[in-house]
Amino acid sequence: MYVTIGYIQKRTPFEVFVNLGKAGGCESAWIEALSRTISNSLRYGVPAPIFVEQLKGISCLPISDGSTFIHSPADGIALALQDFMAGHTNDDTKAA
Repeated sequence: MYVTIGYIQKRTPFEVFVNLGKAGGCESAWIEALSRTISNSLRYGVPAPIFVEQLKGISCLPISDGSTFIHSPADGIALALQDFMAGHTNDDTKAA
C-alpha cells in the first residue's frame, strides 16, 4: 500500500491518495472512499490528528513490513499521516 500526502504551507496535510496495488475490487473502492473523505475533511479544516486518533489501531488482516506492524489499510493511513506530521518522512510519500 502506498500513501501519498499532499500538503500546503508548513506541511499541513490537505489531501491523501492511497494505492493498494493489484488489490482491486471492493477493498480498493473502500480505500478510495476513505481517502476522498479524509481529503475533503482536511480541506474543510478538520485537523489531521483527528484522523490518526480515529483510524489508528483499526484491525483487519494485519501485516508487518519488518519494522512496523500495520493492523489494516485504515491503520496504515493513520501511521502514514502520523509519520508525515512528525516529519519522519523524507518526501511526501510513505509506503506502508
